[in-house]
Amino acid sequence: MALHGSAPQPWIDRLAMETINYVRETSNVPLGPRPLKRAAIPYFLRDRYRFLEDELLTRRSLFVAPTNSELDTPAQMAKHLVQLKKVTDAVDILLLPTIWA
Repeated sequence: MALHGSAPQPWIDRLAMETINYVRETSNVPLGPRPLKRAAIPYFLRDRYRFLEDELLTRRSLFVAPTNSELDTPAQMAKHLVQLKKVTDAVDILLLPTIWA
């Protein structure tokens, strides 16, 4: 399953699958994410992130993974999530390969 957005990068797909498998195993919630169909997302966000959507606990959820291993600052990502929220009405789940200390 590939995320919708920029060109495929194996580490992003692996991160998405690991996250989805973790949610399935720990919460017993069935997930079957699919590529995002709606095109309302601004182009600059489509270039920076890849997207999967699903329903998680009766809420539309958007799995968001950065396309570049060099991450934006937390403040920049927070602004991007606010912009996504305005156009998707989904719960945004940011997938990160690392976290800041």
